[in-house]
Amino acid sequence: MNDIMEHGTNPFVQHILSQDNISACKEEIMLVTTQLVSFKDFGEKMNAMLREISRLNELENEKDIMIFLSKHFKKVFSAEKVNLWLVDAVVYIISKSYIYFNPNI
Repeated sequence: MNDIMEHGTNPFVQHILSQDNISACKEEIMLVTTQLVSFKDFGEKMNAMLREISRLNELENEKDIMIFLSKHFKKVFSAEKVNLWLVDAVVYIISKSYIYFNPNI
């Protein structure tokens, strides 16, 4: 990937096309396409997370926040449990809650 970033795509393609070893070509193409798919998945998860975070402002209590996060953030995180830290802006109390993602939702 560093070679592609430093030298561009054309030299990379020429390098692959000039190889006689088909398995080496296949490995290099699979590496690049795997990274591309991983980057695409990461970008989609980041966009989903930012979209859901913007909707959190509409919620007013801790229970509603926990329900919302368990329903909507399950797509983003591959976790069974999340630590949720909340700060009360009026009295500055920090509380910690656990959210368990229900795989059936």
